[in-house]
Amino acid sequence: MILSKGEIAQAIAEGVISVVPPPREDQYSSTALDLYLGAEFLCWDREKMLSLSRVGIDYSLDISRIEKFSDLSKEYLIPAPVDAEGCHILRPGEFVLGITHEWVAMPLESRIAARVEGRSSLARMGLAIHLTAPTIHADWYGKIALEMFNVGAWPIKLRPYELKVCQLIFERVGDLPESDTPTQFQGQESPAG
Repeated sequence: MILSKGEIAQAIAEGVISVVPPPREDQYSSTALDLYLGAEFLCWDREKMLSLSRVGIDYSLDISRIEKFSDLSKEYLIPAPVDAEGCHILRPGEFVLGITHEWVAMPLESRIAARVEGRSSLARMGLAIHLTAPTIHADWYGKIALEMFNVGAWPIKLRPYELKVCQLIFERVGDLPESDTPTQFQGQESPAG
């Protein structure tokens, strides 16, 4: 069952869901909580990849062989350029990793999971917020990485702390989930994992 605005607010007030900093009233909609864009942007180092190609090294990524995303990210993710205001300009056809400003926690005993979704107003301008994997499992804590892609016609300025970039839709889990091994992204503070 999807939580309503009142149920989300009550769960936050009771500490069943933690959101830091605490959300303002204008972040709630009828069945979701909007989150703001954080200040870190990362992109793939295309120059490094092209240099491999120039010397004849096949840099195709065999994703079945990648055990931890952080191993790949340490080697090939670099800070994306930002302007004097700390904004990143996402050009048509470009991809960048970002992160939410808010830190979110849903303890296992809360029996609450969430989905991160884009906002329709941004999607209509061509901004895709996540390409796949919208599930935020019960027992999650950390900031939420965003896989942002511009499928629109013009460059989009991504302004940290001012852009409500995504929404969380909270859902009750029927039974108490089994605690299994935390994901490799548990507790993340950066889109690099």
